[in-house]
Amino acid sequence: MIVPNISKDRRWPDDARDLTLSQGFVAAWSEPLISKDGEVLGTFAMYYPEPRTPQISDFALIAGAGYIARIAIEVEQSNLALKKTLVEIKEGRRLRHESRDSPSFPTMYGGREALPMTTNSEASEGESAPVTVVLNWAAGLKK
Repeated sequence: MIVPNISKDRRWPDDARDLTLSQGFVAAWSEPLISKDGEVLGTFAMYYPEPRTPQISDFALIAGAGYIARIAIEVEQSNLALKKTLVEIKEGRRLRHESRDSPSFPTMYGGREALPMTTNSEASEGESAPVTVVLNWAAGLKK
């Protein structure tokens, strides 16, 4: 969205116009941040102290900055999902030891058989348990 002059543009919300102008912003351009999955992540906006419309080079700057912002947001979301999953895996391994005979444990994660929650002591000689493999792989991502 391109608003070359906030004081004259009727698309700018009336309740925000005075506040925006009082902060010295007269023009604003924004770019929606859409994930690769089509989810709205937010908006990247640029504000200016004088009325103006974007030049060709401004469009490239807005698009590039928006692209970098989208990547940063998606990376952060992926990191949070990875951390949450690692916690669930660690808690699952702990639960396996606490309730080894629990019939519901193997069908956790939505009723699907997940990675076998064996420990290294239960794995065949020379092999690592799947949970240990996943945890070691995830730890390597942090390096």
